[in-house]
Formats: sequence, structure tokens, C-alpha cells
Amino acid sequence: AKLDIYHCGLSWSEIVHNPNAFIMHAGGAIGGKMYTNSRESLLHSIENGAKMIELDLVMTSDGYIVAAHDWKHFRQIAGLDVSNVPMTLEEFGNQKIYDKYTPLTYKDIEDLFAKNADLVLVTDKINNYKAIIDSFSFVERIYVEVFNLQDYYKALDVGIKYPMFSLFEYK
Repeated sequence: AKLDIYHCGLSWSEIVHNPNAFIMHAGGAIGGKMYTNSRESLLHSIENGAKMIELDLVMTSDGYIVAAHDWKHFRQIAGLDVSNVPMTLEEFGNQKIYDKYTPLTYKDIEDLFAKNADLVLVTDKINNYKAIIDSFSFVERIYVEVFNLQDYYKALDVGIKYPMFSLFEYK
């Protein structure tokens, strides 16, 4: 779909050169690759002035948050057997994405967002909202996409300040 710049009051140049106009999906592209959710993609986005970073968050088998679209996809881009079985935090942290990129654990995400106080984290995969609150100190800069009213209220109840209600699948 073509962006209707005439109704937003900005020129195309103002939109393209405004780092706040874009959400860097899965950390942003790096080396021609999308959906890495990697340390390098996140740092590349930060270096290029991005302020809103979307990371896909999933839970490890031992209960920690890590950045991955889903386990099947992560295993595929890490060159492993393609299954949907979650890894432990240690197993996840020992992998390389496309043989060169570093996966992000909750500690890495916390560290990078703590050092960059103007960054906003956007996420849409995880619905363990308590784990988000328990894992990150920058809760006031986290936007969580929710897909139903129950999750919207559940997110608010545990302390997510900005649940984003998606109307994509809402009837």
C-alpha cells in the first residue's frame, strides 16, 4: 500500500529522513538479512538513528526471555535441526545466526536499552507480560501488541503501560 503523505502533513523527504517514523522490525535489517533479532541488527539500527525497535520475544525452556521470531525460525537461521522445541538460555546464547550474528538474551536487551534511554521496544510475539515486567527495567518504554481484550487487560494488570490493541484479527 502506498503511504498517503499528503494527509500526514509531511513531505516524503521528511518521512524518510525521520528516525522516529519507522519501527525497525526484528531489530532491523543487517547484511541483507531480515528477522535476525540479533545484537548486530539492533546496534546497526541504533547507529542509524532508529528510536523504535521491534524485537520478537519468546521464552526459553528454562523461563527466560530471548529475541527470536519463533523457535523453528531461530533454529533454521542458526543452522540447526528445524523443530519448534525451545532451547535453554545457555543453548540459545551459544548459537550464531547465519554463522556470524549474536542472539539477544534478556540481559543483552536490558543492557542495550538501559544504555540508550531514548529507545522504545515494541514487541508482539510474547504474551507472558509478567516476564516482561520482571526482565526489564525500562517498562515505560515498552509497547506490547495484544490481540484480544483479555490480553489487553492482562497486560495492564501486571504493569504494561502501553499495550497496543491490534485490530488485525479482531471481529
